[in-house]
Amino acid sequence: MTCRVLVVDQVLTTVPRYLPASEAEDYALSMVFANAAARAARKGSGPAADTSDAFRRTWMNTLGKIGWIVQSAGSGSILTTSGGGVSIAERLSQSGGAGVGEALAALKSLATSDPVDSLAESWWAAAAGESFLQGALGTVSSANGAPAMALTAFTLDLSRLAEVDGWLRRDKPFDATSAAALFVKFDPGSIDLSTSTLTATLDQQRFGAQRSDIRKALGDRFADHYVAVPALEF
Repeated sequence: MTCRVLVVDQVLTTVPRYLPASEAEDYALSMVFANAAARAARKGSGPAADTSDAFRRTWMNTLGKIGWIVQSAGSGSILTTSGGGVSIAERLSQSGGAGVGEALAALKSLATSDPVDSLAESWWAAAAGESFLQGALGTVSSANGAPAMALTAFTLDLSRLAEVDGWLRRDKPFDATSAAALFVKFDPGSIDLSTSTLTATLDQQRFGAQRSDIRKALGDRFADHYVAVPALEF
């Protein structure tokens, strides 16, 4: 593997090996903090239908408050009603977000290995809920001495999914036990997927003014929310 793969809760990115440890740490700190705020919003959002929207809005707002400056953003949805079987990974690749293809390739290698790599299991545990799958894939890099990210965040309605065997549809429950399910063929009409693309750079001055408070808020829990292959220690 020519790059490092980093999972921070439900966000999986590839990371070039040349990325300075300090920049990787700032990215991870900021993402753990934003994820925690988003989870809290999801728990208190009321009706189940509103939980994924509450998570997404709070996640984006928190990233902005702690110093992430958005260069570009977009959203879309993919709902195909005809054709042969297609995987969720194929649909995500069609989103056009930077770095998604490389992230999916890395995830597939780890999720289908024997035994399944703990990084893939960690990402899946954070992304897969009872009724929907909500996560992000992309890449982290360096831009003028600051971390930059290109992500495609997505939400998938799990209740609609129907696996296919050849050209036949099977009303089989979605196997929510492994990230390998992203690469299984499903009936295209059952894949209700919404995506949001994001490219952003961290303002080191704004984040630096909050870094100590963020570290204090996260405490010893910070290390419990990320895993990297190869290992990455801060």
